[in-house]
Amino acid sequence: MNSNALPFALGAILLGAVNIWSRDFALQWQPVPPGFPLRVPLAYVSGALLIIGGVAILGKQYARQGPLLLAAAYTLWLLILHGPILVSKPGDLGTWNGIAEVVF
Repeated sequence: MNSNALPFALGAILLGAVNIWSRDFALQWQPVPPGFPLRVPLAYVSGALLIIGGVAILGKQYARQGPLLLAAAYTLWLLILHGPILVSKPGDLGTWNGIAEVVF
């Protein structure tokens, strides 16, 4: 494992744990509306994907697949949750801030 990957892996694991522990989405995913169907199970799935991706980065066997899983999860959330907001309010700084939190 690359030592530079450790903070990324731990961040993903902790973010996933927050999702599961709180039965809700962490701040980056807050555009999920409260009345969204299956919101709590989706928060669990999201948390599990983050944990699995982070743990994969830490291991040797799946160290290359972990970042790909996390990149796919982050991209999906950006497109589904932040994309419609960005299209409706492209000049809003808060909208871009939400996207930057996930990307960077």
